[in-house]
Amino acid sequence: MCLGKSNLSGSWRLEVRGYFTSVISVFIFFMMFLFQQKTFAQVNKDNEQQQNVLEQQSQNTDATGESYEDVDELANTILLHPINLDRANEDELNQLVEIGVLSDLQLQSLLSYRKTFGIFISVYELQAIPYFDLTTIERLLPYIKVSGDLNAVNASNKELFLQGDYMFLIRAQQNLETAKGFSAIDTAANDTNRYLGSAQKIYARFRYNYGTKVSYGITAKKDAGEQLFNTTQPNGFDFYSAHFYIKGNKFLKAFAIGDYTLNFGQGLIMWGGFGVGKSPLVMTVQKGGRTIKPYTSSNEINFFRGVALTIGTNHLAFSPFFSYKKLDANIAFIDTVSDLIIITSFGGDGYHRTYSELTHKGATKQTTFGGNLNFHKQNFSAGVSAVQNILDVKDVLQRAYPYNKFSLNSVNMSNVSIDFHWRLNNMQLFGEAAVSNNGGKALLQGLQMSLTPKADFSLVYRNYNKEYLAPFAQAFGESSTPNNENGLYAGLTVRPSKALTLDAYSDFFNKKWLDFQVDAPSYGTDFFAQLTYKPTRYISMYVRFRDKSKQVNHGGAETHLDYLIWQRKQNLRFNFNYKVNQLISFQSRVEAVRFKSGTEDYSKGILFLQDINFKKSGVPLSVTVRYCNFDTDDYDTRIYAFESDVLYSYSIPSFQGRGMRWYLLLRYTMNKQIDIWARLAQTSYLNQTVISSGLDEINSNHKTELKLEMRLRF
Repeated sequence: MCLGKSNLSGSWRLEVRGYFTSVISVFIFFMMFLFQQKTFAQVNKDNEQQQNVLEQQSQNTDATGESYEDVDELANTILLHPINLDRANEDELNQLVEIGVLSDLQLQSLLSYRKTFGIFISVYELQAIPYFDLTTIERLLPYIKVSGDLNAVNASNKELFLQGDYMFLIRAQQNLETAKGFSAIDTAANDTNRYLGSAQKIYARFRYNYGTKVSYGITAKKDAGEQLFNTTQPNGFDFYSAHFYIKGNKFLKAFAIGDYTLNFGQGLIMWGGFGVGKSPLVMTVQKGGRTIKPYTSSNEINFFRGVALTIGTNHLAFSPFFSYKKLDANIAFIDTVSDLIIITSFGGDGYHRTYSELTHKGATKQTTFGGNLNFHKQNFSAGVSAVQNILDVKDVLQRAYPYNKFSLNSVNMSNVSIDFHWRLNNMQLFGEAAVSNNGGKALLQGLQMSLTPKADFSLVYRNYNKEYLAPFAQAFGESSTPNNENGLYAGLTVRPSKALTLDAYSDFFNKKWLDFQVDAPSYGTDFFAQLTYKPTRYISMYVRFRDKSKQVNHGGAETHLDYLIWQRKQNLRFNFNYKVNQLISFQSRVEAVRFKSGTEDYSKGILFLQDINFKKSGVPLSVTVRYCNFDTDDYDTRIYAFESDVLYSYSIPSFQGRGMRWYLLLRYTMNKQIDIWARLAQTSYLNQTVISSGLDEINSNHKTELKLEMRLRF
């Protein structure tokens, strides 16, 4: 639904002012309390960083956080079985890069330190490693140890495959208001299009892990509106995923069968799962992690189905793979000569709720194969990668728009790349160059370096041709795919004291060809700064400012061909976290945004939120409560906010219009085997009586969601 502009005036302005005054009063009280009382517990800084990254990722791409699911599961597994710093090889330590607690530069520094000085005597020795500050060490400690580790034991096959950790999880969720797609058919008005299934979204998974060495399991999901064990879904759930993964030590280093993801180089031809781009972690610009990973997410698109393995020696590794799976596609028509279909798009969104959506399900087949050859010795590594992708269709017909001229439109696509990273004293160089079979080229080059013990610097240059095509790429940049973009990014982290950290970046980018709603070559800039103050281990606060400008179509009706104008969006946020004692913690936030298009006046938005968390070690019940007020003039001034959710589920809503939102999250641990979560959330609008549109339309000014989840471990 399109919202008109609102005015921050009258009773609503008084309400906003009243809430703002309350928040400021709380801040002042906390600061007075800080210098008068002793504190007892620690802010979960790692969780705060994950929230920041996911919020900005959502703001850049409108992502839902679903791709972060496998990262979260890996982090939980490592928490149960911390990595032994003395025994772990580079591939095992790469998992710390995957979950975001180390950068690739810090990992290489750790490996170099261990090689020079031998095994670690204590985790406190981490303070002597270059690029490791106290914040990094604090974030890292829960995931590591320096004594016996499950992954280091020479276990028998019976122990590997049967005596690890078993987990079964089931989740159900539903919007309590009735959307149009679930309402009664109105035959009199010829309004008969409805969802075929029930309003519940159901998710189930079984997983076995022996540390991070062995993993196998199955995942099943039904979206709201999809049938379950019925005519259109006779096999039960709409989506199934299964995997088996084992990590070796010698010649066979990794093996996966079923569903998996792949990471090659810097993502110019292949990257699966969650990939951090521009974010508050300004030094996290180099991609790293394992080459092959088991797929454990519920996302129905971004994975391979087949077999992959890594074999090699101490310095050379070869990772071939093969995948064959059905793929959703929008069918244009069927070629009468070859009986092959002609499609206009492929991939889809994973929804199969109506007969129309079901016609897209598994409409084509995708065959993908290739591999990566990597050489590694001391501080240098280099790799060669190749990928071939074939669609079982006659042709792909994109809509005939000028900006679409170089979009993915081939049934047979291939890519080849070379990549490297090289550590030289206090500097690390990395990069990748790639080509596609249509002649398109892509280049990414970067460096990370320590300027002083208190300052780090990163620089990334990218040059992605408009002709470059790579269906599985996810590289650093302004856009979600490395295509039609040049740019230069510079990041800086300064730590003037133990309590104070400044993170900042600037990014200048341009597109040499047209883009969606951009009918000419265009330019853009992105500036970000965040000042974090952590006076004790128990209090954290930050001020963040972001200023982003780019050129877009004017959008007026006076000309047939749009000319470009500048759009500018500025966000300012103040966030405060405080752990009062072992039971209670708070988070308070105020965020303002303003947006300007061409010569129009600024539109504005503001958001206030307050979290209260009750959680104590040894107490089976934990509670999280949030109350949020928001007032934005339009869609362009929407504001994102990460929300706590049930295990392996993510909520990062965008707020637009005028209204309020609250949620209540409960977790009850019955015993060591059983955990139960319940979450109730509601958004209420003051300036609209209808929410959403189409079959998702709700004839109400509020939307309420209920989630229930149970995890059984044995």
